[in-house]
Amino acid sequence: METTHQEMIASPLPYIMKVTDQRVRGRCEYSFETLTKLALLAMLAKPENILALSQWLQDQAQSLYDLGFRTIRGAKRLPSQATMYRYFWCLEENITALEHHLKRWAQTVIRQTRQAGQPLAIAFDGKHIKGSKRVRQGEKAKQLMSAYVQELGLSLGHIEVTKSEPAAAKTLLASIG
Repeated sequence: METTHQEMIASPLPYIMKVTDQRVRGRCEYSFETLTKLALLAMLAKPENILALSQWLQDQAQSLYDLGFRTIRGAKRLPSQATMYRYFWCLEENITALEHHLKRWAQTVIRQTRQAGQPLAIAFDGKHIKGSKRVRQGEKAKQLMSAYVQELGLSLGHIEVTKSEPAAAKTLLASIG
């Protein structure tokens, strides 16, 4: 009989919760943690945009209530599309901190899933950012390079390519740690 070993993978939630919630305290109906959990759950359905994410939340309302999701005051109500927009704007305003904490989470996952001395395959991918070329100002399209661990489905970071792709890859690899 074959035995299986499943490792516990660190949740990203504690890492995301390190991002400062800059919302006005008295005006919030949902805790930052509740919005984060709902967003993570909804993203499993791979919504194409915030409207689809919000619709998924509404479609799953009863199941989410059964799991204990409520407003801060305990009302059975899920966040509106506008609330989810504000939540993601809050994350965007703190994007540097969010990326830092998610990078730490990715490093933890890699440590948990790798055996000592086992090599880690990292793929680098460069893309031009659509709409970033400004001909009249003489600007070329911006190019980003990302580092990605394919077997885990984790992005470890990205950097703007300013000189050459090999130089950007070397800089990006050094920043990953």
